[in-house]
Amino acid sequence: MTTTGYGAINPMFTTAKIVSSIGSFIVLLGFALVTGLLYRRLSKPMTKIKYSENFLIAPYKDGKALMFKMANQRISKFIESEVAVVFNDSFDGKIVYKVMDLELRRINFFALSQKIFKYITEDIPLNGLTPEKLEKRNAEIVILLKAFYNTLSQTIYSRIPYKYGELIWDAKFNSSIHSEGGKMGIHLNKLNYYTKL
Repeated sequence: MTTTGYGAINPMFTTAKIVSSIGSFIVLLGFALVTGLLYRRLSKPMTKIKYSENFLIAPYKDGKALMFKMANQRISKFIESEVAVVFNDSFDGKIVYKVMDLELRRINFFALSQKIFKYITEDIPLNGLTPEKLEKRNAEIVILLKAFYNTLSQTIYSRIPYKYGELIWDAKFNSSIHSEGGKMGIHLNKLNYYTKL
């Protein structure tokens, strides 16, 4: 720092005044840059999305469906959320990626928890596969979430992979929603609870 504007010592000549002014400007600019960088880092929104620990394959209508759950751990709400499920495995020495079309892909208002599922039909990669085949092909299901965080007016992204060992066959999720005093809530510790069928 310089003594520009205060103190008993001050520049007397033009050259000294120019040097002092440049020094003051550089110091103030440095503080401004550091403040901006720190604010950007500390104000970066955290997703705080909790996912179920397992991906279930459960009976659905006349067949089966893939299911997982996710919950918003913030008081703030997410709006215009979009979910994508990508299946990838190794087949004939090649890694194959395929995006699944979900029954519920867009969530306009994400406040508590959501159960996302995909009906297993002939056109999806999991059709006809067994746990043994999934392990042999090193299969993985990746969840991609994009949502608008209205508190900070920013778009957030979240990603979580499920390996073949995290798929539970013939099970269904238990409810984690509760109501008390006319208000809806969620037990986050029950998000992973399921029942074998």
